Amino acid sequence: MVARAKSGSQVKLIVKDPKHPIVRGVSDFTLPHTERYTEPFEVPEPEALVLDGLYTLPNGSTEPSRHGLVWTIGHGRVCYFQAGHETYPIFFDENVRKVMHNAVEWCAPRG
Repeated sequence: MVARAKSGSQVKLIVKDPKHPIVRGVSDFTLPHTERYTEPFEVPEPEALVLDGLYTLPNGSTEPSRHGLVWTIGHGRVCYFQAGHETYPIFFDENVRKVMHNAVEWCAPRG
């Protein structure tokens, strides 16, 4: 049994590019508790925003934050997926696992 933490921010992840392979088989979903990493990210403009997010903070206020960004650099692919922190059991969430699986496949060398 996995212990569930009772604090932290809630985040709704919103599929912004439903045709992108990284979100294949994934719809909008909510992580009830996560540790926050948020904007500004010091990264180049992504070629696609795959997942967007909306945090609901413990005080009830909300704050947007990009959660899935992708780039093609030369012959390689890069995916940034900000799913949270190991403090909370988010890596057991089926949607998170699906995004991570899809991202690995999308980033894998082609040939």
